[in-house]
Amino acid sequence: MERFVQLHLLTAYPPANLNRDDLGRPKTALVGGAKLLRISSHTLKRAWRTSEFFKPFENEQLMGKRTKRIGEEFVYPSLHTLMPKEEAVGWTRDILEAYGELDKAGKDDIDKKRDIWLKQLVFISPIEERRLKEFIDNLVKGLQGQPNDYIAEIVQLREARDKAKGETKKKTHSQLIERFKQSLLVETPKA
Repeated sequence: MERFVQLHLLTAYPPANLNRDDLGRPKTALVGGAKLLRISSHTLKRAWRTSEFFKPFENEQLMGKRTKRIGEEFVYPSLHTLMPKEEAVGWTRDILEAYGELDKAGKDDIDKKRDIWLKQLVFISPIEERRLKEFIDNLVKGLQGQPNDYIAEIVQLREARDKAKGETKKKTHSQLIERFKQSLLVETPKA
C-alpha cells in the first residue's frame, strides 16, 4: 500500500463572492476562537481547473467534461429530427443509462428537458465523447436504413425489451444497457 500525506488547510479569504451555505450566507469556520470566512474544496478545484495557470497542462486525453446534460448536448439533438419526440426521448434515456441514473422532470420543468439529464454529474473523457458521437452517427444511419449489424442488434434488443414483461423485460433491459456501456465507456485498468 502506498503512503501519502493528506493536508487539510483553512485559508483566510477577504470578502468575495465565496460559496454560500443553505441560507445564502458566506460559509464560515471557527479557527482559534475567531470566526473566519472559508471556502470549500470543490470551489477551489473548479477555480484551478478553469484558471490560466492550468491551461498548459491540459491534455486532450485527460481533460474531459463534467456534465449531467449528455443527452441534451449530444444524443437528443441528433435523434429528434428522425422520429417523434417521445421515441427520441426514449432512445436518449436508454443510452444515458450507460452513464448513470436518470433525473426525473419536476413540475417546474416546462420543457421536460430534465427527462434527458443524468441525476449526478459524470465525467466524460474526450475518447468517450468521440465514441458517443460515432455511436450516435451510426445509430442515425442505421435508423435511416443503412445496414449495420451492431445497430440492428440494438434495435432488436430494444424491441424485445418493449414487448417483454416482468423479469424478462428487466433482463432484456439490462442486456441493452450493458451493450451501450460496452460501446460508449472506456474501461479503466484495475490497479
